Amino acid sequence: MRKLVLVILLILTSRIQLVQAQGANASFDSSLQHLTDQLSVKLTRYTSLKMAVWELTDLDGGVSPIGKYVAEDISINLSDKFHVANRNLLSTLIKENKLRTEGFINQATLTQFKKLSDINILITGTIAVLPQNIKITLQALDVDGNILAATKGDVVRNDNINELLGVNTGSSNQGFNRSLNSNEQKNSPQTVGSECASQHTGDYCFRNSSKDNLSVTVDYVYLSNGMHDFGSDLTFNLKPGESKCINGLIAYGRRYNFVATRQPRADQSLVNCDGCYDTVDKGNFLVEQCKSRTYEIK
Repeated sequence: MRKLVLVILLILTSRIQLVQAQGANASFDSSLQHLTDQLSVKLTRYTSLKMAVWELTDLDGGVSPIGKYVAEDISINLSDKFHVANRNLLSTLIKENKLRTEGFINQATLTQFKKLSDINILITGTIAVLPQNIKITLQALDVDGNILAATKGDVVRNDNINELLGVNTGSSNQGFNRSLNSNEQKNSPQTVGSECASQHTGDYCFRNSSKDNLSVTVDYVYLSNGMHDFGSDLTFNLKPGESKCINGLIAYGRRYNFVATRQPRADQSLVNCDGCYDTVDKGNFLVEQCKSRTYEIK
């Protein structure tokens, strides 16, 4: 009877979590659609003109995966009512003509878009990350850089957005073998480099609390396509009680993996080293911008 009750509770919990996740995704989609609709109403008189959506930037003009992700969704939302240029074709146009592609848009680029692909209106905007939402501003510019229409609003963050931001949202640490509270701790943000905001980086540290010498290998995969960067592997050794930090890890669009293996002590040889090179811990983690964390290997 007790086992049956536990099974029922697990099923109910799973369904509740699924509904919550679906609700968060729906809230993101609906709030972004609402924001796009606000801009569409103001652009009604320009339905005959071709437009494109520029990658949204942060407040300093930096481009991150979250800006590309939202720009793609806005393009799809606008395509129901306007003639919107395909963003893949837009990227090809930018590369072939060596147009300026980073940061805030300038008038020279606007003029080039008009000349090369008959784009009359370019949608630009900014994203500011808040604790629960992201604040988005959108502007529709003509080829002279004049603002034809603009809007702003808050969009609810969902799990996809949090992953692109490098934010952990669950009670566990996104795949670690043990819970967040038992193995991971936050470090003082003052230890992170001063350029972390402009470079979108954070730090991650490992502490060896075991009695063995360890070798730790860290690599990453891209969240957008799940592809592994085969040149990204980083390996370092940790003596018992030793800590080491990896500084300047990119915080957006990547999931980092680690594997810790047991190494021989100085007085051991491979012949009498029982369990050497066995995996003692492994998992994955996300990096948060301008923050530092330490994972304890026990």
